[in-house]
Amino acid sequence: MSSKQTSPDRAGGGALPGGESFARGYLWSLGATSLPLISAFLASLIIARWMGPGVVGLVSLTQAVATVFLIVAKFGVDGAASRLASEYQVSAPWRIPRLVRLGTSLRLVFTLPTAAVAVLLAPRLSRLFGDPALLPLFRVGGLLILAVSLNEYAGLFVLGLKRFRLLFGMRVAMLAIKIVLVLALAILAMGAVAVMWAYVAAPFVTGLAVLLMLYAVRPGSGPDVDEEPIFKRLLSLSAPLAVSGASVTVYSLLDKIMLGYFSEVSQVGLYAMARNIVETSLFPTFALVMALRPSLASAYTSGDSRRCSDLLYRSIGNSFFFASIVVVVLACLSRRAENRPKPICWRPSTTTPAF
Repeated sequence: MSSKQTSPDRAGGGALPGGESFARGYLWSLGATSLPLISAFLASLIIARWMGPGVVGLVSLTQAVATVFLIVAKFGVDGAASRLASEYQVSAPWRIPRLVRLGTSLRLVFTLPTAAVAVLLAPRLSRLFGDPALLPLFRVGGLLILAVSLNEYAGLFVLGLKRFRLLFGMRVAMLAIKIVLVLALAILAMGAVAVMWAYVAAPFVTGLAVLLMLYAVRPGSGPDVDEEPIFKRLLSLSAPLAVSGASVTVYSLLDKIMLGYFSEVSQVGLYAMARNIVETSLFPTFALVMALRPSLASAYTSGDSRRCSDLLYRSIGNSFFFASIVVVVLACLSRRAENRPKPICWRPSTTTPAF
């Protein structure tokens, strides 16, 4: 079956018009994008309930530091591979297996050394934050870098192929594994290090499974000689994406890192819980951005400028619509919370009250 027959983005022929194709892809991507946010919120809620905000702070600070290392570990390869996968899915599907091999190899070239450096720097980082309890967490953070790097690469590659159901299934499995492990470890009071191992296992297992599925893809035979410079295009696309992604990552994590440096980890935990609530409420807009990328790339490759403009205008309008809903809902909930008495629940693992 050809890629045009299986692509959820086709327009024309009357069967699946552009609007319906965009809406269906958006709904699947909406679910896939919301699941990691919901997973982070539920996991932090479970940890705070059974282990206290101090453990939430330790885990959140470790994740923030590991994500800074991920800037180098990812090097924008996932975004570049997703763009090329979306392009080749339409124009040259026989290049997909070669793209998977080259993209994975390039990803590991940056990820493995970065993870090793993170492990070696763990003692210095724990002394920098003045908390010896962070040392084993930072060491496990090296494995977290590897697991998340592979998981995000596989997920964005699947997104580029417009396999939204597979991406959704991947995120569902990751949520289930993570929540089950975190809940069991929290009930058994296994500590922050054990929780970090759960955070490593969930993305690693699901990312590796999807990556093996990508290696098994056989889209059909192509020309005997293909001189397409895939590796060169990967590098040229990855560098700008790495730079742009670095600024966003540093901006989004600098608050947690500074709070962890100047304050106690329990304060980081409380702040992380508040941010998880906000980020979970904003997932429709995030999903819209992710759903736009493959559709816009497909329209641009086919030279359909009208469809490109239509996608951009509708996406901007929908973003404003969802943002307005979030503002109204959070305003109403905060007003109800102000009118309620705020009981103080003291956790045995910290001296900071959790409201």
